[in-house]
Order: sequence, then C-alpha cells, then structure tokens
Amino acid sequence: MSRNKAERLTESQKAKLEDELAELEGPRRAAVVEAIARARSFGDLSENFEYHAAKHEQGLLERRIKIVRDRLNSAIVIDEREAPSGTVGIGAHVRIEDEHGEQIDV
Repeated sequence: MSRNKAERLTESQKAKLEDELAELEGPRRAAVVEAIARARSFGDLSENFEYHAAKHEQGLLERRIKIVRDRLNSAIVIDEREAPSGTVGIGAHVRIEDEHGEQIDV
C-alpha cells in the first residue's frame, strides 16, 4: 500500500507511531522469529500447525510494520495549537453533549 497523500499528524501521534514501530521491529519481530524456529524444530512442516500459525503471525506483523512506516514517511507534523478557538481540527479536544445532557470530552 503506497500512500500518495500526506497524512497530518500531531507530534504526539507521530511519537506513538514511532514507538509502535520500534516495538514491532524489535521485540515483536524477535518473538515471531523465535516462534518460527521453535515450530520448525517439531518436524514435518506440512502438518505443523504451530509453524503455519507463526508464519501467519509473521505476515501480519510485517504488514503492520509496512503500514506504520508508510504513515510515518508520508506524515506532516502539525501544531495542534494552530486551530482557532471554536473550530474542530486534528488534535482538537472537544466536549460532546448527548440528548440527556451528559457530556464527554473527546
């Protein structure tokens, strides 16, 4: 999935994606490699559920890594304080009130 369009992120959103990428490429990838190695030691791969499950997990992990990298590569960091008061934009904090008068901050 190649993104042609820039994605606007706040500094905190970008930092969260960078943290997620570090986790995925570090400990999570190492754990999947270990699971594949352990499953291979069980023998015949054609009927080895653990091996197929670990390979599937590896595919999902690599896909998520690609998505996060693409988002970071196309990111434009915005200042969440740029939005004028009274408008809703990226990073804005809003209060929503339902028909019963209950309010939540989002």
